[in-house]
Amino acid sequence: MQTEIPGPQSRAIFAAEQAYIAPGRQRISLLAGIAFERGNGATLTDVDGNVYVDFFAGVAVASLGHGHPRLARALSEQASRLMVGTFATPERAEALRLLSEAAPGRLKRSHFYSGGAEAVEAALRLARSYTRKYEVLSFWGGFHGKTGGVIGLMGDESKQG
Repeated sequence: MQTEIPGPQSRAIFAAEQAYIAPGRQRISLLAGIAFERGNGATLTDVDGNVYVDFFAGVAVASLGHGHPRLARALSEQASRLMVGTFATPERAEALRLLSEAAPGRLKRSHFYSGGAEAVEAALRLARSYTRKYEVLSFWGGFHGKTGGVIGLMGDESKQG
């Protein structure tokens, strides 16, 4: 650690954002007040030079870590060639085939989503379709996204109003 947490540069950047950013962010970022400069694997470095081990895993969806060279290269190659989400591509066909081979039992089909809230909403629809029930259990303080279908699962005051 180089400074107190959050450091002076983090506090300044965090304060500057407040005039422009809408409410509804995850509580952990509000409580921390940290501004990050870069990441490498499982570590993050803030703008003040403090280094952290990222046990949060980039909001639990970045399990490859920060700055993974193969992921960065693949994203760059794909983005420089084609930016399409719903049409078939050779890469998507291969990814679907690999997922099918790795899936357990009869789970052989996949669906890609643009974000976590969309995936949670799809999981809710699937569970309701299968069980024919509509009650859902969630955890107070959990974050499941910002869309109308999942906001009711959050138990904190950020969803009020």
